[in-house]
Amino acid sequence: MDEALPTIPVMPLSYKNAETIFSVMEGDAPPDSWQEYEPANIDLGYTLDSDELVIELEVTTDLRTEDLTQNVYGILYGDEFPDEIVMIGAHRDSWVCGAQDDVSGTTTIMEVAKGFGNLYRRGWRPKRTIVFASWDSEESGLIGS
Repeated sequence: MDEALPTIPVMPLSYKNAETIFSVMEGDAPPDSWQEYEPANIDLGYTLDSDELVIELEVTTDLRTEDLTQNVYGILYGDEFPDEIVMIGAHRDSWVCGAQDDVSGTTTIMEVAKGFGNLYRRGWRPKRTIVFASWDSEESGLIGS
């Protein structure tokens, strides 16, 4: 299990918490090209080269490594290039709102698989192998996916 866990500590932050950090950073503003996907009138408020900034986080987490992880796969083997794989997948576990994260991806996989299954029953075969994957434990440090 240890080899599946990230070795660099990672802590997701809300933008509200990130704003607190940005507000004490000093240095030059990032280039405009970094902001090209944000509306032009929004100042994200962060800078570069904050050599003196030290942040200490105390994080308490419950990484339940003893939980059972179950990944589910469905495979349609390719006729011409069976060793070439097209992967269609999503995780199905969520922190709170399963209808948003990630039932939408799981629903999409199920509908695509249903369509391919109907074609398969009519005699169609893919050129490449198609793997449909439903991963568990994505939210638990990507252990399943």
